[in-house]
Amino acid sequence: MKNVDVVIVNYRAVELTKKAVASVVDDPSLHEVLVFDNASPDNDLEGLREFAKNKPVRIIASVDNLGFGQGNNSAVEASSAQYLFFLNCDAELFEGTLGDLSAELETDRGLGIVAPKVFLPDKATIQRDAQGIFPTFWRLLSGQTKRYVQSQNPDWVSGVAFMARSKDFRDLGGFDKRYFMYYEDIDLCWRYRRSGKGIKINNQVKVFHLGGASHDSTPAQKANYFQSQEIYLRRIGTSRMALGLYRILRGLYGRKYQ
Repeated sequence: MKNVDVVIVNYRAVELTKKAVASVVDDPSLHEVLVFDNASPDNDLEGLREFAKNKPVRIIASVDNLGFGQGNNSAVEASSAQYLFFLNCDAELFEGTLGDLSAELETDRGLGIVAPKVFLPDKATIQRDAQGIFPTFWRLLSGQTKRYVQSQNPDWVSGVAFMARSKDFRDLGGFDKRYFMYYEDIDLCWRYRRSGKGIKINNQVKVFHLGGASHDSTPAQKANYFQSQEIYLRRIGTSRMALGLYRILRGLYGRKYQ
């Protein structure tokens, strides 16, 4: 049954996006691939439209860069499938099918999100920061959030790749638009957990993620990261005093408190 829409947000990554699309476009469960272009400069939009011809691929163009979460939300508005599979533009499905993921959501009504196992580009090394425990003030201070969580039922899974029911995602309001980039996936999983829905990794379905191998970031990316982190910490009820202390420690010790 063709009951899955794949959602991909593109920004200045047309060749990677084409590969991401190619990795799912022939999947038996695919209804449509929705590629949302976040106001890319150059000729990205033209290249994507040419690539999409004669394929179950729809290109949606934005006049502004809405960020990762809101870009996904905007693409979802055009979706009509029962299930949504969110896939980063620099990730590719290389083992398993969309049907394997949707079958879990079909049979387990208590499950809210199911994600594939995420690997680095060598397709053998697990991306250790693609799942984890929910960050809190104390967990960030103690470094617990940096530890790899091997559980098949982690608190959160990365926005690199995951599947959810369209109805559940819409009912929860999708990604919180306050996050331009970073932490929107953790926030979403937190809200799923609060609604009583589970989070699960399907180890039989696998993607590899090019971005998972990179740890460098620009000053603008760091600023976005810390801004999003504080939005999330406020969301879960962190006090102003704790946030102020965390800012001081982050300024003094940098990477240790991230």
